[in-house]
Amino acid sequence: MERTIRVTGKGKVSVKPDMIQLGLEAGGVYSEYYEAVKKSAKETGLVRDAVAKAGIDPKGPKTDRFSVKAEYENYHDRNNNWKRRFAGYKYEHSIPGFYFRTLLHACHL
Repeated sequence: MERTIRVTGKGKVSVKPDMIQLGLEAGGVYSEYYEAVKKSAKETGLVRDAVAKAGIDPKGPKTDRFSVKAEYENYHDRNNNWKRRFAGYKYEHSIPGFYFRTLLHACHL
């Protein structure tokens, strides 16, 4: 003789996060190459300062991708033909995910 017991119900669990992963990307287009590099360095410094103010070692987050390259834009000329022109130098700077042990640290950024 086979017996079956069925249990049904609903449950809900909620907890505050104890760790947060944060990755950062910055970028911009500037008419001069040195402006793009200078802006990237300035923004990286701001990020490191914010990380330090949050009580995290500013040497912890490391760059995983940095590039400066010529950026072009496409447009239609008077005859409705597609053309391409130089727009400036585009920088991209990426700092991969780094972790905060508490939400409080992340909120201070």
